[in-house]
Amino acid sequence: MCAAVNKCILVGCIGTKGFELRYAPHGTAVASFYLACSEVWGDEKAHTAYIPCEVLGKRAEAVTHLAPNTAVVVDGKIMRRKVGERWETVVGCWDLAPITVPATSAEVT
Repeated sequence: MCAAVNKCILVGCIGTKGFELRYAPHGTAVASFYLACSEVWGDEKAHTAYIPCEVLGKRAEAVTHLAPNTAVVVDGKIMRRKVGERWETVVGCWDLAPITVPATSAEVT
C-alpha cells in the first residue's frame, strides 16, 4: 500500500440554505452545508459545483452563525461513507474561516 495524504482546501460560498445543525447520538454537534464553488469555463459561462461539507464538535456550533452566501475557506479531508445502500462523498472540515475584504482608503471617510 502506498502512502497518501488526504487534505483539501476549498474556497467558495456557503450555500443558500445555510447550515443544518444536528447532534449525533453520542452528543457531538454536526453542522452540514453545501459549499458553492464557481468557475468560468471556456464557454465564458459560470459553472457552480455544490460540494457537501460537514463540521464537527464545538466548531460546528460556532460556525452556524455565518450567513448563506458568505465567502469561506474550508480546510479538511474527503470522506466516503455508506448511507443505506449507496455511498456518498463529503468534505469533513477541520477548519472553516470567513473571507473578509479589507476596506480600502477610498471607502474609509
